[in-house]
Amino acid sequence: MRAASILTSLGLICAAGVVAGGASELADRIELHQGAAADLAWYYGPVVAVVVILAAACRLPLPARFAALLTTIAGGLAVLGVEAVLAFAPDEPPPADDARTELAALRQAADDDGVMANPPPAALLRPDGRGGLASRIRIDGEEALPGGGIANAPVMFCERPGAFAVRTLDERGFNNPAGLWAGPVEVAVLGDSYTYGLCVPREENIVAHIARRIPATLNLGRNGNGPLIMLATLKEYLPAVRPRAVVWVFAERNDLVKDLGAERRSALLMRYLEPDFRLGLASKQAAVDRALTEAAAALEAEADGPAAPAAPRSVSLRDLVLLRNLRHAFGWAAGATAADKALFRDVLREAKRTVESWDGKLYFVYLAARESLATPSLPRRLARERTIDLAAGLGLPVVDLYEVFATAPNLESLFLPDGHYNAAGARRAGAAIAAALAEGTE
Repeated sequence: MRAASILTSLGLICAAGVVAGGASELADRIELHQGAAADLAWYYGPVVAVVVILAAACRLPLPARFAALLTTIAGGLAVLGVEAVLAFAPDEPPPADDARTELAALRQAADDDGVMANPPPAALLRPDGRGGLASRIRIDGEEALPGGGIANAPVMFCERPGAFAVRTLDERGFNNPAGLWAGPVEVAVLGDSYTYGLCVPREENIVAHIARRIPATLNLGRNGNGPLIMLATLKEYLPAVRPRAVVWVFAERNDLVKDLGAERRSALLMRYLEPDFRLGLASKQAAVDRALTEAAAALEAEADGPAAPAAPRSVSLRDLVLLRNLRHAFGWAAGATAADKALFRDVLREAKRTVESWDGKLYFVYLAARESLATPSLPRRLARERTIDLAAGLGLPVVDLYEVFATAPNLESLFLPDGHYNAAGARRAGAAIAAALAEGTE
């Protein structure tokens, strides 16, 4: 009887320790210690309550204590079971109409309409066999990763069923009307597919709405761009045109939590942190066009070959215990690593130095994801505050689009099904950015 009493008490104490330890680990990863006292109380209040209840259960009569332990174990196993199902479940196949890859869709469009495959920079990176990433193209004998595309190429910019469309890129392979690079440039906007304007008519994307107020505005966004590719694009293409304002559009959804972790594996991209490093790609457009055309053909040939075997899914015990997938489902992801945050600070610092070298001004735009707006959570709010503080700490003017979108009466009316801005969302974002730029020049 005494042994049973001791074992049940130890089991309840261990359960309390797991709850307290897991909560402390997550708090450290979301940097809760830097939050306000109200955040600490809101977070730790329920944790303390659970720990106290489990500890108090040790004083119950043995039958009740045993029942409490069994209930705790059953509940814990049920939660871990759900986490395991989410962790090991195969990726959900896309609907039949979406099953084509982007390359296959581009190939069909090329057959039908003469549209060219025009791979963005991120698609040109591939494993180098040493744990890193390298560009698949070389220009003048050097590894290179052009931020733009094939000049004056007609490309498909939307592969959603029923929404296929074609646009012609400018003389540097960016999503602009022809001729902007020849005249004085007032504003240049860096970003990813949100900035590029995926599946939104050119005259209705974010940059177009800025250009309504400041006509000489360049769009340098490309699908899949992360912070290092954006820095490379800035240093390769903008010193020649010296815009008075450069807008850095930060995508909360992927820039820090996904893209930067991959891009840092590229030795070439990391070199753009060096003050004097650039390859002069803006003056080598003919060579860029040839290299990208060859790369697109190689990518299409690979797409025609047998599919690579899927990598076995690996799940760490730590992620399992910390309920990584369940937390993601409820907006409680831990966010970017400390190393990526430090690297991002270095990227912004070098971008600012470069822009100021021609007396320009770098603006930081925080582009909130639809899921953060629809399902606010403490980790998401803290991540946003840390990122904005990082940019502001470097002396960058900040435009927080979270506040701009959070006040919208109908949030869903501003987004496409995949989470990108639709024309209405782009109008709202572009107007806010244009107003900040105008204010900055007064």
